[in-house]
Amino acid sequence: MATLLKGDCLKVMKGLPDKSIDCFVCDLPWGCLPPSPDGGKIYMCNNPWDVKIDLTEFWKQVKRLSRNENTPVLMFCNTRYGLDLLNSNPTWFRYELIWSKDSVTGFMNANWKPLQSHEMIYVFCKKKPYYRRINYIEGNRCPSTVISIGRKQKKGQHPTQKPDELWEWLIQRYCPENGTILDPTAGSFHSVFTATKLGRKGIGIEMNDKYFWKAVAEMNKNRV
Repeated sequence: MATLLKGDCLKVMKGLPDKSIDCFVCDLPWGCLPPSPDGGKIYMCNNPWDVKIDLTEFWKQVKRLSRNENTPVLMFCNTRYGLDLLNSNPTWFRYELIWSKDSVTGFMNANWKPLQSHEMIYVFCKKKPYYRRINYIEGNRCPSTVISIGRKQKKGQHPTQKPDELWEWLIQRYCPENGTILDPTAGSFHSVFTATKLGRKGIGIEMNDKYFWKAVAEMNKNRV
């Protein structure tokens, strides 16, 4: 079952019941917008959603909502935002994954640094995070910390939308069967839709009108 909720995630999370979430999948705003032309303030004309949230309040709600001490919290980030995450809850940090996108970004900076083709996924948990080992078929090999899944951009999709195959990889391993995932800044809600296809319950929160109603239409069309 997919549940789509509209609003500020920190406010909406307060309305969810205690110990109701088995896995958090989070791609919070990184605050990567460039300075404005008039003196360094955040320039939000193109991406008004890219404003950092209060991590102290975020972790307060995560701790309340976690099913148990083994509930994993998966956090997409780059190095700069990763520092914010680490400093906000250092005792919960467990390890990192690397998503290799097979595509590159950062062409405007190509003269002074290599193009970027990866994102970090930090794994947080109070104790040892739930993890289901699923070997690769070829040679029965264990997965490594580098996840190589291509990112296919489509016109009109959310700028930070992740491929469904990546959500499948994460949800199958970090959310138990029949469990519930929460994506507090869901964007396209494809994390939620993928969870339901895998036999989990998915809850997503999004405050942007455009992306929320687009996801509602997609859900009604596909009867997720």
